[in-house]
Amino acid sequence: MDVVAVYHFKKCLEKQLRDLQCAIPAQRQEVERLSPILNGFVVEARVLAGSASSMTKRTGKPKLEVAKIDQVAEKHFPLCMKHLHRKFRENHHLKYDGRVQYRMFLKGAGFSVHECLQFFRTEFIKTIPAAKFDKEYTYHIRHSYGLEGSRIDYTPLDCEQIISGSAPSHGQYHGCPFKHWGRPVLQEELRRHGLSLQTAMEITQQVSAGNYQSACRSYFEATHPSTTSTTQLTLNAEHPDRRDNTSPVSHQTPNASIVMHPNAYLDASLE
Repeated sequence: MDVVAVYHFKKCLEKQLRDLQCAIPAQRQEVERLSPILNGFVVEARVLAGSASSMTKRTGKPKLEVAKIDQVAEKHFPLCMKHLHRKFRENHHLKYDGRVQYRMFLKGAGFSVHECLQFFRTEFIKTIPAAKFDKEYTYHIRHSYGLEGSRIDYTPLDCEQIISGSAPSHGQYHGCPFKHWGRPVLQEELRRHGLSLQTAMEITQQVSAGNYQSACRSYFEATHPSTTSTTQLTLNAEHPDRRDNTSPVSHQTPNASIVMHPNAYLDASLE
């Protein structure tokens, strides 16, 4: 109900502001004085709508807890986030693209800005001074939650964005394993997670055909043989957090055939 009320409030406010702008006498000084104020109201209304969505997005879904993240990551994360988490724990650092992909996933999984800061800070300060983290990284995490800069409530990246993004280079761990990893490396990783050789080969064949999201779905089914939640991976073509043009990554390629989202994968696995 909060989201609906805020949505209608925003639309009503925007209409009234447009009418008011049209009614303002066209004196140049008056328009110049009032335009920033009116535009600011519109921006604040949009931020308010985003904040309401953030407050209700985990309704009825399990919330990821910082204290249990290692166990949950190993058992329930999609392969892309599992890889990021493991490398983050190993190296106590992620480069920019990896940080964006991972922290937005954690936000979508229910991490508050405080929990996200705590999680990244605890790991980073194992290799850098705490003051360096506070100076160079805190702002970007707060920015992702709409608390700094333009105050846009950014949303988690979906599979299409991750697949179409830049491939990881040396020392980077972002991206989609099914798209960006070599076939032998991927097959070895699938085997490490308990898949039979035949299943691993079938998945890599899907990858070779360019069916990256289908391969990820097959990985889910192979690692969750007793679940009935796989249909949710299709039903959640877009994660509930996703709104227009609010990804911190510029390369957006909307596609009606999207059938996966990392956070939908996590939700289905946790059920």
